[in-house]
Amino acid sequence: MAFRILTTALLGAHNLINLCLKAKRPAPANFNFCSSVSAVAATKGGFVPEELPAELSYSQGMGYARSKLVTEHICMLAAKKTGISARVLRVGQVIGDTVHGIWNENEAIPLMLQAATTIGAIPALDENPLWLPVDTVAHGITDISLSNAGGGVMNIVNHQSFHWTRDLLPALHATGLEFEEVGQKEWVDRLRNSNPNPVVNPPIKLLEFFASKYDNNNTKRPGLTYDTRKARSFSPNLADAPILNNDLVSKFIQHWKSTSWTANPAGKAHVATRQPHLVVLAGPCGSGKSTLAQGLAEKFHVPWIEGDNLHSPASLTKMTNGEALSDTDRWAWLSKIKDAAFVQLKMETFKSNAQDVVIVTCSALKAEYRADLRKIVEQGVVVTFFTLQTGLATLKTRMAERVGHYMKVEMLEGQVEILEGPGVKETDIIPVDVGRERVLVQREVDALFEDVTGRSAKSWQVQV
Repeated sequence: MAFRILTTALLGAHNLINLCLKAKRPAPANFNFCSSVSAVAATKGGFVPEELPAELSYSQGMGYARSKLVTEHICMLAAKKTGISARVLRVGQVIGDTVHGIWNENEAIPLMLQAATTIGAIPALDENPLWLPVDTVAHGITDISLSNAGGGVMNIVNHQSFHWTRDLLPALHATGLEFEEVGQKEWVDRLRNSNPNPVVNPPIKLLEFFASKYDNNNTKRPGLTYDTRKARSFSPNLADAPILNNDLVSKFIQHWKSTSWTANPAGKAHVATRQPHLVVLAGPCGSGKSTLAQGLAEKFHVPWIEGDNLHSPASLTKMTNGEALSDTDRWAWLSKIKDAAFVQLKMETFKSNAQDVVIVTCSALKAEYRADLRKIVEQGVVVTFFTLQTGLATLKTRMAERVGHYMKVEMLEGQVEILEGPGVKETDIIPVDVGRERVLVQREVDALFEDVTGRSAKSWQVQV
């Protein structure tokens, strides 16, 4: 696995550098490589300059980190031999944005903090993180990429640290989270002896990772000091990067509470049944919604609803004649889909081995259509969208292969024209590239489905 990660990273960088060199302009196109602080995580002496590390052994001992470090060397070697302006932007821990606090709840740190709701404890660590909000990182990389900075290495980390226990934990308490502050070994023990079901206790998924870091008496972690003077000189946004404060902590805690965390009083086991879950496969005609839905239904033994079967006779006549549906037609159709999904979910509730998951196929092209489907949330249903994406040419080819379908190729351009990408607040959307081989797409969708629903094909088969 490490060799495959390393090879993929090197080939990608090699091909992109060659592309920059072939640019038809007086000088090669600039090349900016986003590296990672993991490439220098084992630096001796505690200080990381904005340059290549003195030894390859300074990288973290994993394939990802080593691939980043080797690629850093390739970038600098390409700059030396070809004259290309190559920059290595070495990025540290990225957290939720400053506006909405959106942060992937499945990352290690969010899962550590979620332990406050699942085991009632967060470890009191002696660490000084250098986190940067994702929008600050994005602005910083943009500043540098569009600047007159020459090639070289820059550290994209916060130049202001905070203390995990003295600063972060009080900010978490201020959001209303109730938890104990315990030693790192005790915290690992509590997690190890907690509910093993990752659906109701997500932090358990990273038990081995947490144990490798904290199941020991090494409580003093001085960390590394990063030189960021060059990066800050070319980026006002990095120079003005905010230090972690109560307002920012409150934003990402509120985001998790509203999207993914289930309250669980400390020390109490989960006894309530999990909320029913509606998974919507969305996308224009020809994106493969029905094929993927059927594959999921067969593998995970869940019911699925073909949204096209719920169109009214009048709407089917319109589409057969090449006439686009009106919004009035679509609102009525969406209402039928919600009703059918809710009825099916209620039926699933009474099945002994049910996990209350239903799949529905629906184009859901506009944000307002997706918002209407989300109204089922008011009835206690969790909604996740898998948006199937590919180019217009691929969609046309697939539709041309269909026989007897009412949807005409000519109408596809109209669907693509009104298609709206996910908004910043649509955090329940997972994009899927369906322009690849169908077996690869189905494999990815299967994994995503298992992850978001907690539904396991293997465990279901054992139960029955």
